[in-house]
Amino acid sequence: MRYLPLATAITLTFGVTFDAALADVFSIDDPEVVKGEHTVELNSAFQDSFPVNADPLLNSWELEYTYGLTKWWNVAPRIDFDTPEGDDFHATVAGVENIFSLGEVGDVLALAWFAEIEAGVHRDETNEVTIGPIIQFGGEKASLTLNPYFEKAFGRNHEAGVNFTYGWQVKASLSEHLAFSVEGYGEIPNIADSPGIDFQEHRIGPVLCFEHELRGGEKARTLELEAGILFGLTEATPDVTGKVNAAFVF
Repeated sequence: MRYLPLATAITLTFGVTFDAALADVFSIDDPEVVKGEHTVELNSAFQDSFPVNADPLLNSWELEYTYGLTKWWNVAPRIDFDTPEGDDFHATVAGVENIFSLGEVGDVLALAWFAEIEAGVHRDETNEVTIGPIIQFGGEKASLTLNPYFEKAFGRNHEAGVNFTYGWQVKASLSEHLAFSVEGYGEIPNIADSPGIDFQEHRIGPVLCFEHELRGGEKARTLELEAGILFGLTEATPDVTGKVNAAFVF
């Protein structure tokens, strides 16, 4: 546990640096599925400095529990929370994510399929279905992971069209416990008639990843922490976003 103080300090540093807003939490979905494995995640994001077209949301949080039902299917109920500027902290949407493993090609390529349905639990939110592939090249030492997804809203407050959202991660191992990645996230609304770049969200930045296996007990338990800074690239994206994600795997 000698690295735990370092990881905690990094997490707290990023966590208190930003006291303004965010539009979402930011995490990359991995194609790996392990039967019987449990994961509890708490993901958060904090944004600062809002260009003219950016939504000034205060902190966003996501609480998620993932379980490996089979060797090819993960299911994950989750609930999201936001604090919009001028409003109180409240739940926004609740959903269920599914990851279906499609297999691996040696140590070179892993594929999975992502499918999620979420329902708005706040009066200002809507319902959405999200689908898309998870593609990962490489292995533990170095990898490239892609999350190209398509979203369709329905029900109250929904807007017409299909949105394209993406996440990507280039990750390299630094040691047994630490890894460094560069990540990018974005959204293009209504891809059939998409608005200009000034109304699309795109961000990129470095992330430090910490992983430590906890001793004791018959089953392996792992603590995972991520902390990073994402920089906005458009007038619809906050200039700076801090992300802090924590997961306990058992």
